[in-house]
Amino acid sequence: VSQSRYVSVDWGTDWHEFRIRAKFNSGDSAGNETNDGVFYLEIDSLTYVHATNLFNRHYSNRPISAIGFFGWS
Repeated sequence: VSQSRYVSVDWGTDWHEFRIRAKFNSGDSAGNETNDGVFYLEIDSLTYVHATNLFNRHYSNRPISAIGFFGWS
């Protein structure tokens, strides 16, 4: 598996467009939990992550009250 990461010089001084889609899996018990979660990340029209059929939230977690990106929410 190859991994890369951006350092500040890679970003330059231009604006960048991020598209993020996150859907948590459905279900409110162990009996009806479904692996229908999704995570998608696109930067400047290039897809970096498109993961589907995820169990990405435990059914016993409380509802989400806030989401923050880059220190902003």
